[in-house]
Amino acid sequence: MVIMNRYHVVPIKGKPTPRLVADQLLLCSRCRVVTLVTKDYVRRICLSWSGREQWFEIPRGFCPSCHMLHRMLPERQVPYKHYEKTVITTYLKYPPNEPIPEEVPEETVDLLNKPLPCDLTVNHWQEWRDNGYPRLPEHPSYDCFERNA
Repeated sequence: MVIMNRYHVVPIKGKPTPRLVADQLLLCSRCRVVTLVTKDYVRRICLSWSGREQWFEIPRGFCPSCHMLHRMLPERQVPYKHYEKTVITTYLKYPPNEPIPEEVPEETVDLLNKPLPCDLTVNHWQEWRDNGYPRLPEHPSYDCFERNA
């Protein structure tokens, strides 16, 4: 898994899902030496606060050195999760079963009162966090997740 900071969206004629194209050279996350070569694209879903589904195609890069395939995610996505990073970090910071502190902005409180995601999903995120974020790549865009391990 590799995180893209700079990318652009390209609509594809005849397809409902737009394609994300990297605007930067990305290094292999395993050997960290060789630049990835875009091989193909795979569909990925992204769920927002409202529960609205947004599908797009993300590139898969091939490393000619270690022969690994890596999915290239935009930085707003969390690897192995379907919700946007802001949704996950907000629910981890303010769990649904605990009182919300008074200093939290009103718009955040309104978002936390929405029906999505379900409690089971939030519990999975908390377990994931408490186990040290297994398989979450080291990347500056994920510094908002306080790593326990």
